[in-house]
Amino acid sequence: MVGLMDNALTQFTTGTLTAIVGPTAERDLMHEAAVQFALRGPLQIIDGGNRFDVYTVARQMRRHTVDLDTTLSRISYARAFTCYQMVTLLQETPLTAGPLLILDLLTTFYDESVALNESYRLLRQVIAEIERLRRPAPVVISLRAPTVPAREGLLRQLLKATDQQIMRLERKTYRQTTFF
Repeated sequence: MVGLMDNALTQFTTGTLTAIVGPTAERDLMHEAAVQFALRGPLQIIDGGNRFDVYTVARQMRRHTVDLDTTLSRISYARAFTCYQMVTLLQETPLTAGPLLILDLLTTFYDESVALNESYRLLRQVIAEIERLRRPAPVVISLRAPTVPAREGLLRQLLKATDQQIMRLERKTYRQTTFF
């Protein structure tokens, strides 16, 4: 997996939106991306599914740097507990030259206590904010399929807005585009 992410980081360019899709919202791959991006400069992380583990990231960073405090301090982290909070966090995220990672973006949108049409309305706002945020830096999102079939359209709608998609199934990587 290290080779995959090292190669990917050279391909994530300003203005791109990349989706990494898998059964676990590809937590390990997103942690590795966080390490590699933070080693290079500022990084913003928004977590929609409680997927970010700073201890795992710190352990991985130790393999690359002795200045762990400086590298970790480059990471700005926020967690959304509802789809409404995800919209607000994205609206409040400033434009920066550093990349943005959004972990398990759709988890809060799969909440069945929120009406489906309301979830779609909020997702359109999220996509508009991501469009704004990707202008100065790359944006990488991780996604997983919903467990409720009625919410599958949310995943499809978000994937339409992406430039690249990396699909991971059963521990193998499948690329929907020729990005790498």
